[in-house]
Amino acid sequence: SICPLQYVGHEIIEGKLPMKYAAGKLPELRGGGEAATLVVKMEDGITGLEVDLVYTVFRDFDAVTRRTIIKNPADKDENFLPRLFGMEATPRRSPGGSVNIDRLMSATVDFHPFPHPKLVTLSGSWANERRVRIHPLEQGKVSIDSLRGTSSHQHNPFCAITTSAEADNLETTGDVWAFNFVYSGNFLMEAEMVETG
Repeated sequence: SICPLQYVGHEIIEGKLPMKYAAGKLPELRGGGEAATLVVKMEDGITGLEVDLVYTVFRDFDAVTRRTIIKNPADKDENFLPRLFGMEATPRRSPGGSVNIDRLMSATVDFHPFPHPKLVTLSGSWANERRVRIHPLEQGKVSIDSLRGTSSHQHNPFCAITTSAEADNLETTGDVWAFNFVYSGNFLMEAEMVETG
C-alpha cells in the first residue's frame, strides 16, 4: 500500500549534509564548492516512520542531488498517532517495531511538451559496457530495469531525456536532463509520454 506521508517541517543547511553511516567509505559527492541543502521532514502516521527528503544544490554545478533517509524511531510513545491526527486510534504496530519496505521510488519528474524527446540509456555486456542506446519517446511507456540486485554492465542505473533532434549530436545540441543512481540494487526507470506530449 502507499505510505501516506505528512509534512512535519523543513530545514535549510549550509553545505552538503554528509552521509552519516558512510563515514567516507562509500562513494558520494564531496566538496563541490558552495552548496545548500534542503531537508524536508515527513512522517507516516500509520507506521510512525520518519522520512527525510534531502536535496542539495551546488553553486558551481548544474546539478541537484537527492536522497531519502528513513528512520524507524524507537522513542515514540504509543499515543503519537492520536496526537498526530487529532483522534482516538490504536497503532497498527508498536513504535520502533519492524517494518518492511517493499518499494521506494526515488523521484517523479514532469516535463512540459517539447518536440523530438528521446530517452538515452546505457546498457551492454562484459567488455562492452555503457553502450549508448537512444529510444525515441512516443505515446506510451518505455521501461529500463534490472533485478540483478546490483548495478551492472547490462543495465546501468542511468537515463537522460534530451530535446536534441539529431541522434548523432546528443552531447552538443539541445537540452538534457540526466538521472543516475549512485547506489542501486534492483532499479526501475520509466519514461511515459501521454497523449498531450
